[in-house]
Formats: sequence, C-alpha cells, structure tokens
Amino acid sequence: MATGPFLSQPTESAKRIINDYFTEIMYVKDEGTALAGFEIVDVNSSNLQDIKVTVRLKYVNGLHLPTTNYSIVPIKNHYQVKKQYCAYDSIPESPTYGSLIGCTYESSDNGFGIQS
Repeated sequence: MATGPFLSQPTESAKRIINDYFTEIMYVKDEGTALAGFEIVDVNSSNLQDIKVTVRLKYVNGLHLPTTNYSIVPIKNHYQVKKQYCAYDSIPESPTYGSLIGCTYESSDNGFGIQS
C-alpha cells in the first residue's frame, strides 16, 4: 500500500495489509500445516516505521499456537508485511509444546510480503 493512503489511516490500513497477506497464504499450496484462518488480535501503530500487528493463526489440523507479532514497515514508498519465519515447539510430549521458539526475518531487500 502506498505511503500516503496508508498514513491517512494507519491502523485500518495495517489490518487490510495483514488480511491480504494471510488470505493469500491460505490459498497458496505449500508443504506443511495448512493455514485455515487467522484473527487480528491487536494493532500497535504508535511507531509508523514498524507497526506491530498481533495475529492468532488457525490451522487445519487444529494446532493452537500463541499469538505472534508481525511487522508492517515502509519499503520504497510502500508499506508491506516484513516477511518472517517463526518456529514453534511442535513436539506433543514437550513441556513447552505450542510455544514460540523464535522468529527470523528474511534478509533480502525484496524479501517482504505481499503488497496491498
């Protein structure tokens, strides 16, 4: 989404970008657990250089994971989801099963998500 329109309503724009991003992921065939849905829990637009959107993901297999923050950042006059890879403890017998292990960001200049 272009910077001008985004900044006129940053919270609503961030919700729209996240909605477009995860809707696209839901319809892309990929290996692994299929994303069945998502819920936007919170948007913190106090820092317009790194807007945090808290999302709860729902998977086809019923896996319940904790909410995760996603960043929306300005890149070349557009706001985009900063693409990240998150790892969760998926060992059922583990005492930390379902917890977030950590997230890493894709480092390439064009490694950002779907533009709205």
